[in-house]
Amino acid sequence: MRSLALEYILVGSANINSRSLEGFKDTELAVGCWQPGHMRASGSGYPPQGGVHCFRMQLWAEHMGRIEPCFFQPESLECVRQVRSTAQKNQKRFFGSSNHDMESHLTLYPYVVDTVSGQVTANPTTIPDSRASVRGRRSAMLPDVITA
Repeated sequence: MRSLALEYILVGSANINSRSLEGFKDTELAVGCWQPGHMRASGSGYPPQGGVHCFRMQLWAEHMGRIEPCFFQPESLECVRQVRSTAQKNQKRFFGSSNHDMESHLTLYPYVVDTVSGQVTANPTTIPDSRASVRGRRSAMLPDVITA
């Protein structure tokens, strides 16, 4: 799913792999929604208020467990900081040794990119509650066409 410029939303399945791109194994479907009558007025500072906006706000509520004023301007530094803070708290609770009720289910993406070298590392290295690697690995039994 992708929300673009607060005015367009794309929801669907779009796997970029050979199974999908060859056209005879998997089927992909996506729906795009745009409401030209609800676009942000130039210089107004107010987000669109149509159905796409309502859908986006419902997603915020679902993933963050609440609606905050900064969610109306997701490009703001305040919004970015609040989302990151919530994700960090949730991840700490999720990986913690004691049980905690989760107010939302947003966590950090399991990869970290070094801003200087560009090196990508898994963080954490395993999926919680298992020994499975976040990065995965090739199967010794299955051909690459299935696991790639």
